[in-house]
Amino acid sequence: MAPVHRKTARLVFIIVLAVLVLFFLVLHRGGTPEPVYNGKSLTEWLENFSPDAIRAIGTNGIPTLLNLLRRKDSGLQKRFIMLSEKPALFRFRKYSPFRLYSADFYRANAGSAFCMLGPVAKDAVPELSELLNDEDYSIRKHAMLAMSGIGTEMVVLPYTHALTNDSREVRSMAAAQLGWGAQTAKKKAAKAIASPSTESAEPWKCYLMNSKTIVSSLVAALKDPDPDVREGAIYSLGRIGLEPELALPALSAELQDKDAKMRKAAARALKGFGDDASWQ
Repeated sequence: MAPVHRKTARLVFIIVLAVLVLFFLVLHRGGTPEPVYNGKSLTEWLENFSPDAIRAIGTNGIPTLLNLLRRKDSGLQKRFIMLSEKPALFRFRKYSPFRLYSADFYRANAGSAFCMLGPVAKDAVPELSELLNDEDYSIRKHAMLAMSGIGTEMVVLPYTHALTNDSREVRSMAAAQLGWGAQTAKKKAAKAIASPSTESAEPWKCYLMNSKTIVSSLVAALKDPDPDVREGAIYSLGRIGLEPELALPALSAELQDKDAKMRKAAARALKGFGDDASWQ
């Protein structure tokens, strides 16, 4: 093929592909209007992950962030994304029509945005809890990470229910987060007593009010087939330090576990049970 013909064919290919990419973007970004900051939508700000823009949009962005966490790429969309990364087109990625990102990219940034928003995004927790049962592991993982970043009393019971999730990764994260959440909640409750206007004691109150359910669920998790779930449950029982009549016998039994890591974790949990200082 003559050089001129090759250049013409390449130009036609790029034009056709650009049209297809634009069509893809309409499908990919269509739907409910997004909040806008300085002329850009939240999704556009997430593509470059701008903390200032995310904070400025605040809770108005929750519906968009939830939609991004749910996003899934079709086979056609995956092919478009792969095409956009071809050497012939990569140099065009500075132009927005050629900047295509996978659903997992958006999920990760949406999860990070929830962590950045923190407790003000607590109204998203019920829907995030539902995403823990999604068939896609990436959605479950980023929903759990988003909940850990929100970290209010509203995540405590969803974490407890997640201890029986079909996904071992979700169970493992839930087992560990219950303990870390309790540790943080205790510290905030102590500060709230000293200075009521600066911290909230509500998260720790949630642990106290639901202690039997939480502790019994963690004790049941000690029978989980996954070692990471069991280890997380052991440490969380020690960090929570409630319901000793349920927790102490279960932890003592773990001292006989054939896994040395479990025995070490149980010994530490027993040693520090009820003693906040041991978990500093």
